[in-house]
Amino acid sequence: MDKIEAPENLIPYSKPIQEKSQDKVEIRFDDSKIRKDLVELRNDFFNKIQELQTFEQKLATELYNFKSQKVEINEDELISKVLQKMPPTSITSTPTSIDEESIISKVLARVPSGGNKVYEVAPLVKITKDFLEEAKNKVLKDIETLGNDAKRLLKYLETKQQGIKVPEIITKCYLLKEGGSQRTKVSNASKELRSIEVEKVDTAGFHRGILKERIKFYLENHGATDQEIENIYNHILMEMLQ
Repeated sequence: MDKIEAPENLIPYSKPIQEKSQDKVEIRFDDSKIRKDLVELRNDFFNKIQELQTFEQKLATELYNFKSQKVEINEDELISKVLQKMPPTSITSTPTSIDEESIISKVLARVPSGGNKVYEVAPLVKITKDFLEEAKNKVLKDIETLGNDAKRLLKYLETKQQGIKVPEIITKCYLLKEGGSQRTKVSNASKELRSIEVEKVDTAGFHRGILKERIKFYLENHGATDQEIENIYNHILMEMLQ
């Protein structure tokens, strides 16, 4: 014990200061509604593809049926009608000799030879008109499925012919005051229009009517003129007013 020397300096022991642990708050984002909307959009997309494929298949079938139509010529009936047009010989008139065989030969010479002697009729104008009529009915049928709010919104967008924001739609289209329920009303109506591809909403939130573009999509492939597209567009607008 006598040999133990006292230290000249004593360094006090210090315990390091521990930082207080902060509880982490985990924020979870409920994306169930977004997932649901994505599923609906996906289903709508594939349904529209199926409708277009069915529509094109129907048009192709009708085109084939038109092309396969044939008009047969009944030679006996044709000869009979020609002979009926010949002037009858009377007792008082000078008898004339009619060479029936020569007439028949000349008539038959004008009938196409080979096969069953048929004429193939290709009414291209009628086919085109039928396609235009079916395309018009297709758009009309889609519009008939819309609710009243969606139809009102479509008519308003088509009259404006420009991008419209939600506040204007609420106050000037539906004549309501802005509010949460009114925005939901616009959202639901817009979703209906987009489901039949007669409206689009850009990234800036502008709603635009594209009814004429939808009509043009169906008709321009069949050689429809701008005037025909305009006529069908006006016809559909008139149907919406009824």
